[in-house]
Amino acid sequence: MRGLARTIVWTLSAAATLSAGVALAQPAPPAGSAASQPAPPQPPKLKFPLGDDAVVLELDQRYVNSVWGFSFRPPVNTQRAVDPDVPSRVNWFRVQDKTGALMWTLSVSRVSLEKAPDDQAKLAAALAAELGRQENFRVDKHQVARAAGMTVIHLRGRSGVRFQRQSWLQTAPKEYLAFRLGGPDEIADKLDKLMDLCLESVQLGESAGAARKQTLTAGAKFLDGLTADRVALSIRPEPQWFLLSYQGKKAGFTRVVETAKTLRSMEGYAVRRWSLIEIPKTPVRLNRSESFVSNDRKYERWRDQWQTGSGKTADNGAEDGMLHDGVLICDVDPGGGQKVLTYEYRLKAEAEYYLPHAVGWLLPRMLDLSKSGSCAFCTYAGARNVFEIRTVTVVGPADVTVGSNQVRATKVLDLPSDDAKPSTAYYSARGELLRLESPDGLVMEASDAAAVRKAYPKADAIVKALGL
Repeated sequence: MRGLARTIVWTLSAAATLSAGVALAQPAPPAGSAASQPAPPQPPKLKFPLGDDAVVLELDQRYVNSVWGFSFRPPVNTQRAVDPDVPSRVNWFRVQDKTGALMWTLSVSRVSLEKAPDDQAKLAAALAAELGRQENFRVDKHQVARAAGMTVIHLRGRSGVRFQRQSWLQTAPKEYLAFRLGGPDEIADKLDKLMDLCLESVQLGESAGAARKQTLTAGAKFLDGLTADRVALSIRPEPQWFLLSYQGKKAGFTRVVETAKTLRSMEGYAVRRWSLIEIPKTPVRLNRSESFVSNDRKYERWRDQWQTGSGKTADNGAEDGMLHDGVLICDVDPGGGQKVLTYEYRLKAEAEYYLPHAVGWLLPRMLDLSKSGSCAFCTYAGARNVFEIRTVTVVGPADVTVGSNQVRATKVLDLPSDDAKPSTAYYSARGELLRLESPDGLVMEASDAAAVRKAYPKADAIVKALGL
């Protein structure tokens, strides 16, 4: 991003836009992305013949994508992955148990075809030709049918030496979910049947998540009711200290400072955090983050810097983002000597319930913790280049041990995305964080400066070295 200063020294890339491209409207890989890097080592080779379990005609638990407004059940025995270079595509893959070789893949992407003909039969023929040019997909057969109560275009053929089938579900005029499934010819018939099962499980809109729509509405209502005075009352200007633990042993500390701030002549507030995380058999990690948002939430800046390891083996990276009048731009330095990636989006429907980074930290302090209920928000994770739905659920009163004392608190579940596991947090009546338990076993517990300095005598020096 042009003009953004960094404490960690690294090279800024030229601004690049992940906008819709030509006929298939897929974002182009940004400079320095995996697509422009040297080819990876050759993967393990498949061992033939494939076993009967290569394709099991059963579906797993439902995958929900609230940002795209759909859900479906992916195949069992698969692993899911999101490619940061193509955030509009989610992938599932099946590997061979004995060799670890990739057997087949399934992906789902959201595609806009603004110039597509209304006649679906004509569109099917046009897609067949365009996919052959863009994706080297030789379509042998295409047809228009129905699946899950929606119009769908099926395309079958080959991509290189492998069978491939694509099915494009029309979700709205000019809008499609493109399912791609490919693998060896030996299992083509089973893959064909598996695609049919997946398509019939697709649900859209209300059927995909009426409850989610309700929580998003609650989130939008909360954001709409935020005022400068309300936020000012929630800010704690004194430094907050937390001790980290992992499996009962100390694992670092975190310091947080909240302040009112004026940036580019806009009044707002900022949240700064410094962390040291040291878990056995894992490189030490240092973090510094700062986020600012204007009172009207039309302008946001955030910066997250990290370092893992120390000395000659140290590696560092950063994420630097800005939101201004609905346009979000984010630079990501993934570390390891890789080039900086730049992403750009114009928020549309997400803008109503988009949660700025600084508001995310203060959120529990401004919620009504006396009432059970859920609210959901759209968040952006630059490191993965994805928009996600964060759901916060107030469970109710609970007893929790903080240090050596048991206190009465309010239990809150914080789900960072639809398919993640929630963190469990406990807050005081004033909305101050007492204890946070992450699903990976890391625990953050409220403390004070004296206790942190006793456990980590160099805590102040570490914070100063990271940058105040």
